[in-house]
Parts: sequence; structure tokens; C-alpha cells
Amino acid sequence: KIPVDRGWVSVEASLGKRKFRFVNTHLEAFGDTKIREAQAKELLAGPLKSKGQVVLVGDLNSGIGRHNQPEKPGDDLAFKALKGFKDNGARQSCCFQSLTDPRAVLDHTVDHVLTKPALKTVRARVTGNDAGERTPSGLWPSDHGGVISRLRLRG
Repeated sequence: KIPVDRGWVSVEASLGKRKFRFVNTHLEAFGDTKIREAQAKELLAGPLKSKGQVVLVGDLNSGIGRHNQPEKPGDDLAFKALKGFKDNGARQSCCFQSLTDPRAVLDHTVDHVLTKPALKTVRARVTGNDAGERTPSGLWPSDHGGVISRLRLRG
């Protein structure tokens, strides 16, 4: 038995007459990068397999060159496995090495908003990366920035 503390959740949603499947995941952060790739492929065969609109969000612990990835060999495998999905997220959402360092910067992207079929991104941004968002004691809100994407649904 191998414990894995990562997973996914999905919901069939509608906004007015627009229907879509919303999937949130957190792929494995540690160990062999092929674990993340296998998790991405499992998502494709499961909750991402749909003839309708799909929105996938989550910490994929993966990305490609435009995300300043891969940081180490294989970090791009999971993202590349999600072929056909459009990247609708903001960039540079990861990771503060120290929550107390006022000079810390988010320098790569592992947190994504992906859609299939492709949706138009109205606006995408990262939160939690402005010094004014730090707590009174000087902590950053999280080691990751929050990715917010406003999408134009089809239909």
C-alpha cells in the first residue's frame, strides 16, 4: 500500500443555461515525476473525459517553459499529458520559500486554470503576492499565490 494524500473533486455545474464540469485537483508534489503524469492521465480517463465543457483548476506541480518550468527534469510531464486543454490561468503563482521574507517572489507556475474546449480568458491574475496582503506580523498569506481567472462560458 502506498499512501497518496492528493486527489480530485468534480461537480456538474450550470450558470444560467451554460453547463460545465468543474474539476479541482492537487497532483503529487514529491517523489517520481511520473506519478504526477500518471495522475494527469487518470484524470483524462475519468473526470476530464466529457463531450461538454470542462474547467480544470488546481496545483498540478507541473508546467512548461512559459511557466518557468520544469524546475527539475520531468516537472513538465503532467502538464504535457493534458493535451488539448487551454491555459486560462495567470502566471508566476508559486512559491514563497519563506513566509516571513518580505523580498520573496513567486517565480514559477504550478497552479493552473485549464479549459476544454478552450474558453476565452476575460482576466487572470494572482493574489497574495502584494506586500499589502501580508499579515500584521509580516507573513505572506500562503506559499502559493491565489490564481483567479474570469472566463467567458460558451452557450
